[in-house]
Amino acid sequence: MQRLKVKGFASKVIAKTVKYLSELDYLNDENFARAWVQTKMRLKPAGWPLLRYQLRQKGVADEITEKVISDFAGRYDEIDVARKVAASRRPRYKGIESLKLKRRLYDYLRRRGFSQETIRQVVE
Repeated sequence: MQRLKVKGFASKVIAKTVKYLSELDYLNDENFARAWVQTKMRLKPAGWPLLRYQLRQKGVADEITEKVISDFAGRYDEIDVARKVAASRRPRYKGIESLKLKRRLYDYLRRRGFSQETIRQVVE
């Protein structure tokens, strides 16, 4: 709503639009969060801490974020997801010595938001 006010829309128009979109269930944060996490897990999988952080950055309430993340955590095993991410990254590191490969995979998985314990299990 604040963005619309900044852009110069009248308060009545904003309220009417928000009410209309709410009735159509377009402004449902839980539906948005579920769709967003599902898309992320399909296109660019990440660890739960990163997804949790990104949802909060998008303004999704903490309780909704926790509910959605816990639902998806029940469906996806974080270690399996991390293994798939590491396997997709491995061809880029062809010909690199073992220790350097492990370090690069560790760093990449860390940036993708996986926990240290999960990364250790995948890299070792």
